[in-house]
Amino acid sequence: MAMKIVTNHHPRPLVHGYELTPEEKKEFDFLTTEELEEAEFFRYGQWTHYLGNFLRTEGFPGWDGFEADSAFTGTLVKLCDDGESVIVGRAMS
Repeated sequence: MAMKIVTNHHPRPLVHGYELTPEEKKEFDFLTTEELEEAEFFRYGQWTHYLGNFLRTEGFPGWDGFEADSAFTGTLVKLCDDGESVIVGRAMS
């Protein structure tokens, strides 16, 4: 069964770790302070996503990375040419 991809194709800005709120920073306590400050994130829905959690994928043509949310859903990212934003999609079976 093929996965359905839903996206509105709107670029979402990348956020550097030093720009995160204190509450958001707590979610990424597995990163050292230095790693957190240099890392890139984006906000999508009610969540802040760490770009480093996304795996390169060839299973979704036109998308650069995938992060599984469950066995049946995941988040896709496409890096924009400006280097400052991503397009986000939801993959679901």
